[in-house]
Amino acid sequence: MMDMLPALIIGPALYLLFCRYGDNLDKTYKVSLRGADNCKIPDRMSHCTVRQNLTSALSSIFSMQSYSTVQTRDDSLLKNLTQNYPKSVAYIVGSHKDKVSSQEMIDFDKKMQQNLKDTIFVDKELVHFVSDDGFESNDSKDEFPEDMKRLIYPIDNYNGTEEEIEGLQNFIQKALDKFPRPEIPARWLPFSLFLRFNKKKYVDLNTCYQSGKHLRMNKEETDVALWFFHHYTGIIYYLPELKDFVITDTQLVFDSISRLIFETGIDLSPNAGEKLRKVGQISFADIKKVCADVFPPEKLESLLRHVHVIAPLRKSLTEEKFVDRDAAQLYFMPCVLQNLSEEEFIFM
Repeated sequence: MMDMLPALIIGPALYLLFCRYGDNLDKTYKVSLRGADNCKIPDRMSHCTVRQNLTSALSSIFSMQSYSTVQTRDDSLLKNLTQNYPKSVAYIVGSHKDKVSSQEMIDFDKKMQQNLKDTIFVDKELVHFVSDDGFESNDSKDEFPEDMKRLIYPIDNYNGTEEEIEGLQNFIQKALDKFPRPEIPARWLPFSLFLRFNKKKYVDLNTCYQSGKHLRMNKEETDVALWFFHHYTGIIYYLPELKDFVITDTQLVFDSISRLIFETGIDLSPNAGEKLRKVGQISFADIKKVCADVFPPEKLESLLRHVHVIAPLRKSLTEEKFVDRDAAQLYFMPCVLQNLSEEEFIFM
C-alpha cells in the first residue's frame, strides 16, 4: 500500500514518515493495520526491515517528483500560476521518545543520518533536516546538543500527549508555510468550495461547466481551474481517463482501494479472496462490489489502471467459459501480494 500512495497524491505534498525510537533499523517489525470502516486487520510481521521500508517509501515519493510537475498546457494563466511550482518534501518523525534516553535518541538520529548520507533523497532536497528548517519541539534544546544537525522530529507518546500533538500540528503548519502560495482569480474560490463540499463524491464535467458559468467562467477557464485543483492542490481528481467525470472527495479513492486490498466491508465472489491473495488476480465483478453504492465501478477501474494498481490480463487468459462478462474480465493486482522472505524465496 505504501508504494502506491504517492501515485494517488498528485502534485506537491508534505510527507511525514514515522519511525519508532528504539527499533532496530535492520530488523523486521510488527505491522498493525485497520481497514475501511475501522475494521481491524490481523497483525503480521513485515518482510522488510525498518531501513528497507523507509528507503522504499522515499524511493516511491522521489519517483513522483517529476511526474507531479509534468502536464503543461499552453495557457498564460496556468503558466503564471505554476512558474514557482514547489517540490514535495519529506520529514522523519520519531515516536515513543518516552521509551528511550536522550543519548539513545541522539544515537538513533545519527544512525538514521548515516543511512541516508549521500543518497539522492538528501542530495535532491527531498528529505529535510528539522534543525535546518528551525522546527524544534518544546524540549529539544534540553535533549540535543546545540550544534547537532538533527534529522528526526521527536514526539512523546505517553507524557503530555495533547501538547505533543499540538506541537506536531505547529510543525506541519510551519512546513506548509514554506510552500509558495500562488494567487488565483477570486471566482475560483467559490468554484473550489462547490467542488469540495458537494454532497456527491463526484460530479460530471457538464455540471462543473454550469457551475463555472454562474461564476462567469467559460469552458476554457473552468478546465484550467480543474487542472490546477487536481495537480496543484490535490483536492479533486480530474483525469482524461475518467472521461467527463470529476472526483470531489479524494478520500473515496483511498477508501475504495484499501477496501479492495484488505477485503473489508465487501463480499467477494466464492474463492475470490484466496485467489486475490495468492496470485493477485481479481475480476471486474468484484471491483464493482467495492464501490457500487457510492462510485461508478467503471470509473474506479479507469482510475486503478491509471495509477497502475491493476493491469488487465490478456483476453487469452480470460476464458470465454464465463457466462458473466464482468466475471470474465480479470485483472492483475500485485500490491495485494505479500513479499517473500529470503527463506521463503529459496524454498519456494
